[in-house]
Amino acid sequence: MNILRVQPNKGEMALIIIDEFVRSHPIVSEIEARADSEIPFNFASERVFLTKIAESGLAQYAVRQALIHASKSDDFQLSNFSMTGSIQLWTLLVTNLFAMNIVIRDPSTDAQNIGNGSRPSFRIQPYASDVFIHTIKADGALLHQYRTGEAGAPPSLVKSGQQKLANGVSMLIPAMTQAVSFETEDVLITLEIIGPTKQTVLPMFDSDSLRLSGYISTDPTASRLELLTYTLAEFRDVESFEQIAALTDHREHYVRWNAARHLLRIDPSRARHYVEKALGDTHEEVRDAAQTTMKLFFS
Repeated sequence: MNILRVQPNKGEMALIIIDEFVRSHPIVSEIEARADSEIPFNFASERVFLTKIAESGLAQYAVRQALIHASKSDDFQLSNFSMTGSIQLWTLLVTNLFAMNIVIRDPSTDAQNIGNGSRPSFRIQPYASDVFIHTIKADGALLHQYRTGEAGAPPSLVKSGQQKLANGVSMLIPAMTQAVSFETEDVLITLEIIGPTKQTVLPMFDSDSLRLSGYISTDPTASRLELLTYTLAEFRDVESFEQIAALTDHREHYVRWNAARHLLRIDPSRARHYVEKALGDTHEEVRDAAQTTMKLFFS
């Protein structure tokens, strides 16, 4: 799942990311007009408008136009495209109100599925934003639905049902209170419209046991920093120790703790100082993690 932080700011450009060949679709002018207007936009109450966007054929149009451009130029690159395992995602449009992605889930690219015929375990997390999902191609796909625990309680996830998907089906998934996963033996293509981020850190759960398996940051900066410090920890890059140590003072608690735990993998003896410092962190989760780490590694 790719979550884009979209914060409406007065005077900000309405269309933040869009390829010129996408702009020519008629619905884009309506999106731009709404994003430029002073009318309040409550994502969860805008289902009619979101459905109109999804049913306008914008996704199909954008793919066709991209193909035309690619066939004319060997140097054409599809911008804002990413691929993780069996999921391919193209960020089609970002406005100051929402982001829009075409998401392709192709189980045939998952080597583990092909190798043993079983469904591998994965991580499930609630969305950090309200998300409107419209199925474009959904032959035989199942949507598994979950609900999260009450606010303030320890993170938990309970399966609440499932729904067979069909082409053209749309649904609105509320932020933080619900989670979904998809099961498909064929290619599943969805258009996903994502509202402003409401939560900076989300719990992750194991798909088999539904037990808490950690947390993920929805902040793009924090996520990039985690990726870089994790990679350097994998390299056991001693020369990067001081640079990572500096992040233990970062404004985001998620970054502070990830920096400390990655230091442990590079040089445990030097990293102890930063774990001890985390015992007095301003954020409860960092203090708890530091306490547990001290017991496991240094008691």
